[in-house]
Amino acid sequence: MSTPRIRRLPLECAPQPGEGFDGWLQRVSYLTCAFPADLLKHLNVTTGQQHLPGVTLHAVARELWTNLADATGTQPDDWAATINGPSVYAARVGQPSKPLAAFMGFRKASRFCPACLKESGGVWLWVWSVGWHLVCPIHNTLLTEGCPKCGGRHAPQRTPRHVVPGPPDTCQRPACAHETLGPATPRCGHSLTSATAPPAPAALVTLTRHLLPLTDPTTPADKITAAQRLLPAFAGLSHAAANTPLSDPNGDARSRKLHRISVAAAAALGDPDAFTRLAAPNNKRRCQPTPCHWTHVPEHLVEKAVTQRQPHLTTYDKMRWTCYIPPTRTPANNTDAVMRLVETLPGMLWPEWALRLIPDDFEMSDQSARLHACTLLTLPGWIGTTKQLVAAWPRPDVTAATTTRMLRLLNAHPRGAQCLQALSHLAQYLRDNPCPINYERRRQRLGSITIPTDLWLAWCEHSETPAGTGRKRLLAEQWVTRTLTVQPPGDEASGLDPQINTFARTMPEALRIHLQAHAQTLMDVDGLRDEPMTWTPPPDAVPQDLWCGPDPATLIAETQPGSDPIASVRQANLLIEIGLLLDVPPPYSRRPKHITEAVLLDFMTSEGVNVREAAAKFGVNRKTITDRCHRHALPIRPAGRVARPVDPDLLRDLYLNEHLTIREIAEQTGISPTNVAVRLRHQAVPLRPRGGASHRNHRAADGLPKELAQALTGQAGMQRVQRFQHVAAAPSINQAAKRLGISQATLTQQIHRIERAVGGPILNRNARNNQPHTLTPLGTRLLRQANRALGDPVCEEGPLPIMSTKM
Repeated sequence: MSTPRIRRLPLECAPQPGEGFDGWLQRVSYLTCAFPADLLKHLNVTTGQQHLPGVTLHAVARELWTNLADATGTQPDDWAATINGPSVYAARVGQPSKPLAAFMGFRKASRFCPACLKESGGVWLWVWSVGWHLVCPIHNTLLTEGCPKCGGRHAPQRTPRHVVPGPPDTCQRPACAHETLGPATPRCGHSLTSATAPPAPAALVTLTRHLLPLTDPTTPADKITAAQRLLPAFAGLSHAAANTPLSDPNGDARSRKLHRISVAAAAALGDPDAFTRLAAPNNKRRCQPTPCHWTHVPEHLVEKAVTQRQPHLTTYDKMRWTCYIPPTRTPANNTDAVMRLVETLPGMLWPEWALRLIPDDFEMSDQSARLHACTLLTLPGWIGTTKQLVAAWPRPDVTAATTTRMLRLLNAHPRGAQCLQALSHLAQYLRDNPCPINYERRRQRLGSITIPTDLWLAWCEHSETPAGTGRKRLLAEQWVTRTLTVQPPGDEASGLDPQINTFARTMPEALRIHLQAHAQTLMDVDGLRDEPMTWTPPPDAVPQDLWCGPDPATLIAETQPGSDPIASVRQANLLIEIGLLLDVPPPYSRRPKHITEAVLLDFMTSEGVNVREAAAKFGVNRKTITDRCHRHALPIRPAGRVARPVDPDLLRDLYLNEHLTIREIAEQTGISPTNVAVRLRHQAVPLRPRGGASHRNHRAADGLPKELAQALTGQAGMQRVQRFQHVAAAPSINQAAKRLGISQATLTQQIHRIERAVGGPILNRNARNNQPHTLTPLGTRLLRQANRALGDPVCEEGPLPIMSTKM
């Protein structure tokens, strides 16, 4: 049985020269208003995947070209360039090396020429997705990257198969919407033909025309060979982003080859900056400071390449190549050089410089940021990876992942570049002016400082301060260790950092002098007499315009009386560590309350309050009040409520004779409603059931006419009578229900409830249609009583006209 012939499409859908199959499928699906999947099913065509360098495109087997030709009125051979064009180009180029793959291979998103899209009616050329194709040789303009409105990039091969695509000359990027993104998400829809395309350099246009034969399957072999020689040279220059030839072309073979590549590409590309702006940002792989195939390159050429690549380098590479303090220098520091610098670096950044350089709103904790800031000081000139750098200076809280996170957070921070530039200046200053303290030797010899018990007791007695428990002496030991080594507490004292700051702030001056003398004694014993106890780089080590925070001296001046307080807890803790904020408490701390024995005794005895009320009065916690009372032997009122005497006869009279509610009795007698109910139950008083009619309606019936009192009996009695007033003013129950905003059945049930309560009908419902109902004599009497006692009925639309009560 022969295969049925494919019916021809009703529109002109022949493939255009240079058009890819994915672009043709999107364009025809839009013209026929069909899903791409349904269109392929109609053509009896299945697509396969072409795995090309950098991208995966769709293709159709050769035996199915006949179906495409029958549907479009073309010949099967006319589809060879459309379907096999990308694979032929990939075979001619081969598998390029990594430095050149981004420019010789395909891109996941396609550039485009706005003028070509407008003239061809939305035909997307597959050559626009090739890395080196940057200009339109027809209009001599640079290709455009994305949509001028939203910046979205077009990729015909990623068109959804079960959605009718939009016009091919408009942006198909999903628009911002509150709904979840999916096939039905609205698209941007902005016209791509309105994008502006700047004119291209003449040399770049010429080079593109020389390389276009690689994309034409019918090109002769001699032209293909010439283009194949030119493409690697052009890609090599674009990867280096520099066109300066070598000064000595007569060097070794490798240098002469590099010279020929540079000269050949420079002759073809007249404006390297224009190419860098277009090609470099689209390189998805990590951009290296210099090409990996560059060896024995002069320093001035390397510096120019790094300078041009700087906007596209990672923050890690910028620090290594000292891009933040030009001129850039080739990294040459190995592990030995880093260890020599580490010997003069503290465990974490000095508090003075942490206050100046690290932004106050940085996401990492202050201790972690200071730890990693010291790691970044060793980064300029480093030749290895982050993992190797961390291994050269092992610390428990610093890993390659946390160091990378520090760089990423600084790169995203508004003042991150300023902080990195300041750290680079500080690192350069420490290399030119080494620190006089060997911190590594201190960390080894003074890693754990202990204070003898007899000395500690003597110091505390001399400074007139309590010796406290063992924790206070531990805080003193950690404070001396931090002063000498500038590093966070060890594992045995983890979590004591806030308490160390509190100890340093409240420590008497006499005790501080004893601890500093003890630290100097330990240094003399360990042979560190030649070093100062503390040291920090001077303020002029980094230009002041690069500081991300205030100067400590300026900040402490602002904390004097009559000025603004410290901005944050972090600044207060750093000033305490520096030793400038000793008498002024940080913003999160409260001064201890001075409560005398006489004041506390008078308040606790005369007022008759408990511990909770006294704590709220003096602004302290309950434990403080309890300790003061025990210390001064003051009486403490037992916990719980004080029983208030209430006359039982008064309760019975208010509940049974006055008909007050339990809550009203509680408010009048000053006891809780639960206590009122318990006392009434103990007196064998029957309690009324809860509900809307248990109290208020029962008392409201006193003094009212008999019929109205009976109608008000029961829960929601007042509501039923008021609705009866509305029914009496309306011609029918249905209209009254609409006016009240309730259903007719509900209103009818309430009328029946009133009739059962008063003992007879109150409405005469007319059997004839469109005739208003009338009131019975009983209903007329009830209405008059309700109008006198409750007033006229009122609803949202205003007062209702009351029906005449005359029969």
